Amino acid sequence: MLRMSIAAAIASLLLPVAGFGTPIWDFANDFTPSANPNTFWSYGYRTTPASTDLTLMNWNPHLDNIDFWALSGWVELKRFFANGLPSIGKNNTPSAQPFWWPIVPPGKGILHPGNVPEIEDLAAVVRWRAPSSGVYEVDATFTAIDTRGVDVFTYVVADGGLVFDDFVVGLGDTSHYRGAVTLSAGQVVDFVVANRNDTGNRDWTQLDASITPIPEPSTLIIWSLLGALGMAAGWWRRRKRAA
Repeated sequence: MLRMSIAAAIASLLLPVAGFGTPIWDFANDFTPSANPNTFWSYGYRTTPASTDLTLMNWNPHLDNIDFWALSGWVELKRFFANGLPSIGKNNTPSAQPFWWPIVPPGKGILHPGNVPEIEDLAAVVRWRAPSSGVYEVDATFTAIDTRGVDVFTYVVADGGLVFDDFVVGLGDTSHYRGAVTLSAGQVVDFVVANRNDTGNRDWTQLDASITPIPEPSTLIIWSLLGALGMAAGWWRRRKRAA
């Protein structure tokens, strides 16, 4: 109750300054199965969630009406379905699509971390690259959509530095980050899903992520505070779960 009251109070204070218009970049809207990287987005994987490393995915299957990028070199479908490859996809159709156990809403993007036994655990990474120097609002929601249950870590990483970490456990659970990051041209923001308890191929997670430039430098303090509050909320959420 206290957390909800604090969140409501903060939201009411920020409403007058929170509207910067429609996000310019959106993970799901901009997703394409035809190029990796595309103009601003890349799809890949790595072993360490908070890092600038990225290995691009170069296998792009179309399965059950979902367009994917997946781990390069591991193209056997049995591995994709039985063990779980690092995978990033989108439902490009106008209706919800059942992809085995998750139901993917129309126009939404999904991620899955990798835990193929023959290789290390790998985090799935959606990367956005800043076209110019500035301050950007980052808004990301991770939602567990696998009907068998999800148990993953969720991260937002700005140029290799961790700005948000949380986890989602169980169908429908969410984690959310909204805050400001200051980037130089060419620096990156990564949205990351990583294994938490090695639940095999059960960890399909929906990602709603958008990025909007913040035009007024005077708002940086407010949005930096919002980012700090987002991290504090994640800490409180983990503490409450552990209690």
